[in-house]
Amino acid sequence: MTRVLLVSPFAPAGGAERAFASLARNLPSHGFDPVPVLLERGPLEDWLDGCELVDARWSRSLRPISTARTVADLHRLARRTGARAIVSSKQRGHIVGGPAAAAAGLPAVWWMHDMPPEGLLYRRREPWRRYHVEAIARRIPAARVVCGNDRAGRIQRSRTPGTRVVVIRPGRPLRGLAARAGEGAELRRALGLGGAPIVGVVGRIGRAKGQDLFLEAAAAIARDRPEVRFALVGDAILRTDRAFGRTIARRAEQGSLAGRILLPGHQDDPVPWLDALDVVVIPSRTEVGPLVLGEALALGKPVVATRVGAAVEVIEHGRNGLLVPPEDPAAIAAAVDVLLGDPELGRALGTAAPPAAQAFCDIGMTRRFASMLEELV
Repeated sequence: MTRVLLVSPFAPAGGAERAFASLARNLPSHGFDPVPVLLERGPLEDWLDGCELVDARWSRSLRPISTARTVADLHRLARRTGARAIVSSKQRGHIVGGPAAAAAGLPAVWWMHDMPPEGLLYRRREPWRRYHVEAIARRIPAARVVCGNDRAGRIQRSRTPGTRVVVIRPGRPLRGLAARAGEGAELRRALGLGGAPIVGVVGRIGRAKGQDLFLEAAAAIARDRPEVRFALVGDAILRTDRAFGRTIARRAEQGSLAGRILLPGHQDDPVPWLDALDVVVIPSRTEVGPLVLGEALALGKPVVATRVGAAVEVIEHGRNGLLVPPEDPAAIAAAVDVLLGDPELGRALGTAAPPAAQAFCDIGMTRRFASMLEELV
């Protein structure tokens, strides 16, 4: 078995971390022995059979001396474990994992998980810290950069010319998910919702995920359809999203949504909630996956998603889902209204949805990662 380090700088219950855990679990079946390395504690630690912990709290500010200490720790760990490559998740992971790989004479793989910056106004739009973290990561050599969708790959190739960019969609375990259809009906009975239509969003709360756009669309739907209930499932699990999360919680209890929206918070197992929804909305402003799209499609749910990330590559508008422009609550509301008014269309979209879910399967993700690593080691 060929040993590789898998480095994650963060450990919340996010999509990137779920894909990281899936890769760590599945790589052994392809001849690789992963050593997961976490730079902080969190739920990701519980999802792994075993992992190394490197205390990198003091390198969060990216000061040269403290960051160099983390690089040295990873270098020593790579030598001690006999790793043949270092795969680093996200920009901050590559900032320490890339130099550690160079010091050990190993190939470095930068698994981006984010959309690369695009456009001349990017620096003005993004917070100072995010802009400079990306700029630092981009200047650190990598044998491969892994992007999560085709557009991300095209943008990244223009930002790191000379570096090979590979497109691998993040994946989650989808095996047996269709067999869980029906758990949503049990949840609805437990909540006393009966046959009321439910429209909802499932996932991490954050501005990029667009829950504010969903609430604006939901308010418009609620005024015309008093029988509809709404669900906003998830929490602001990242520190940078907490102020946004508080704003969302306040807005969810105002106006036409007051008393009509469910806020169950973060769910370790979101499948029953996804299955309980009559329409799944994915209102993201920017996106790589999203993984929840694969789960919703696997469950055969009608989906309304914005034209961002891999949704554009996976959803065929009008066949297995509906696509709407980003940043357009009116378009979201109109698409949901179409599905609520035409149950036959919703059933047809749901029937055609499961095959498309395989685009987000962890088996395919791991197979492509293993093929890439075989080229490097």
